[in-house]
Amino acid sequence: MKYIILMLALVACKGPAGNQGISGSSCESTQVAPIAAQLGGVAITCPGYPVTFVSDGAQGSQGLTGATGAQGQTGATGAAGTPGTIITPVQFCQGTPSYPSTFLEYGLCIGGVMYGVYSTNGGFLAELPDGYYSSDGVGSSCNFTITGCTVSN
Repeated sequence: MKYIILMLALVACKGPAGNQGISGSSCESTQVAPIAAQLGGVAITCPGYPVTFVSDGAQGSQGLTGATGAQGQTGATGAAGTPGTIITPVQFCQGTPSYPSTFLEYGLCIGGVMYGVYSTNGGFLAELPDGYYSSDGVGSSCNFTITGCTVSN
């Protein structure tokens, strides 16, 4: 019951009439065909407003490739690299190798330290400290002294 009475009260209430509105104007739309590098769609023109373009979403054709730009400036010089380790072969015995009868043994001077291959226990590379040595190379046995990376016979 309360609900019906409330509805009647709302319907019975009436306010003053509003002012008359201004007449509207119509907009025009024009179909726009796709052209190179642009999409087609619709141009909408309304009085007093700029043209609005609505794309139809179709993908346009690939545009022309532009000219190559000017070459840029040369970049700064990079930092110097870390110096490498110099490895120098050093002949232990005097003479000239001759295959298959004469083989001369060599050591390797690596970073100012002499290294050589010992043939015992299957052979291995080892540092050769300053001192007196002998070589039993095939056809070229000799004795020599190592001082740093210098060999003297």
